[in-house]
Amino acid sequence: GFFASAMLYLNKLIGDMHTGVAGLERDLAASGWIEIKESREGAVLVWEPRPGSDGTPHLHAGFYLGNERAISNGSNSTLMPEEHHYTYDDTRKIIRIWWHDALNTND
Repeated sequence: GFFASAMLYLNKLIGDMHTGVAGLERDLAASGWIEIKESREGAVLVWEPRPGSDGTPHLHAGFYLGNERAISNGSNSTLMPEEHHYTYDDTRKIIRIWWHDALNTND
């Protein structure tokens, strides 16, 4: 949740930065974000939980880029944002998609 929340906070789209996805999602809801059914460029994606390095299941969040691509924090080995298939090549289910009207463009 840190990468996604940092980008959103720096762009004044949420109230604070978060280390976890649960806190990020609470802030999204409090900041006027809504859940949508279909991915749109710029939407926040939340993927199903997977065990982290400590064995505890963790949610994962990132951004939809379009053309079935997303960007999110990478593996524990790089800890850098990485572009990837938006469902990790159908191996990780998207459980929520968040959208804010501030992302609407006039094009």
